[in-house]
Amino acid sequence: MEVSIEKFDKWNKWCGVICQEIRALYEYKIYYNNFMDVIRENEEHIDSNDGLYFCNFVRECYGGYAAIGVRRQLDCRDDSISLMRLLKDMMECADTFTYDFYITQYPISGHEWQRGLFKEFSEDGKSISKCTIKCHIKEIKDGCSIIKTFVNKNIAHLDNDFINYEATYDELEKSLELIRKYARKYNTFISGDSDNLKPSILFDSTRIFKVPLDISSPIINHEYQGYVFSIEYMSDNKSYVVDFPDIPEIITRGRTLDEAFHNACEALDLHLESLKELGLPLPRKTRKLAVIPA
Repeated sequence: MEVSIEKFDKWNKWCGVICQEIRALYEYKIYYNNFMDVIRENEEHIDSNDGLYFCNFVRECYGGYAAIGVRRQLDCRDDSISLMRLLKDMMECADTFTYDFYITQYPISGHEWQRGLFKEFSEDGKSISKCTIKCHIKEIKDGCSIIKTFVNKNIAHLDNDFINYEATYDELEKSLELIRKYARKYNTFISGDSDNLKPSILFDSTRIFKVPLDISSPIINHEYQGYVFSIEYMSDNKSYVVDFPDIPEIITRGRTLDEAFHNACEALDLHLESLKELGLPLPRKTRKLAVIPA
C-alpha cells in the first residue's frame, strides 16, 4: 500500500478519536484514584455503615470500564478505529512513507524538528521502518495480554471454557499507561500535537464522592444581596463553612448554622462596602437560586 495525503488525513482523524478515548480513560482513572484515597481515609466509617458494598460496586465499574477501554485499542477490525489498527495501517505503508512525504505535510520552517521526530520511526532516516512499528505492536500486545484475556473471558465472554480469569488493578494501570505512551507517540508524529493525554482536573474531585451522597450534612444554599452562597458542615473541624462562588475572597465559617449564616451576610456587607469605598467594581452575579414551585 502507498501512503497518500488522504490516508495521512485519515490517520490524523483516527489519532483524534483515539486520544479522546484515552483522555476519558485517564480522567476516570483520576476520579477512581481519588475515590480510593477517600476510602482509605474513612475506612472505619465506611465499614460501620455498610459502605463496602458501594465501594466494591465502584471498583468493579471502573475496572470493567478501563479494561474495555484498553481492549478496544487492541482491536484490528476493518470497521474499528483503534491504536492497533493505526499502527498496522501505517506499517503496510511504511516503504512509501518517506521523509520527503512527511515534510510535505509539515513543511520545514526555522528549526527542523521534523527530522528528529521522523528518526524515532525510521532506521535509515529516509522512510519509516516496518521493523520499528512491529516492535511497538509486540510491546503493546505483550504488555496488554492479561487485560485482553480478562476482558475476553470475564466481560465480553468471547471464550467458552468457563474459567474465571483474574487480573489485578496494577496490571490494568500498566496496560493503560502503555496504551497512553504509544498513543501519545504516534499522535505527536501524525498530528504534531504533543499532548500527554493526561487531563488536568481543576476542582477538588474528592467532593463528588464526599458531598452528593452525604445526606447527613447537606450543602445548604442561600442568597443575600443577590449573591448566592452555600453553607456546608465540615466534620474534620466541626464547623459550618461558607462559600461564595462569585466572591472567593470571602472566607468565613461558624460553629452553628445560624452563626455561619450571620457571618456570611456580615462578611458580604463589609466586602461590598470596601469595594465601593475603593471605587472598584462589584463582583458579577453569576448564580441564582432555583425556585421550585409548590
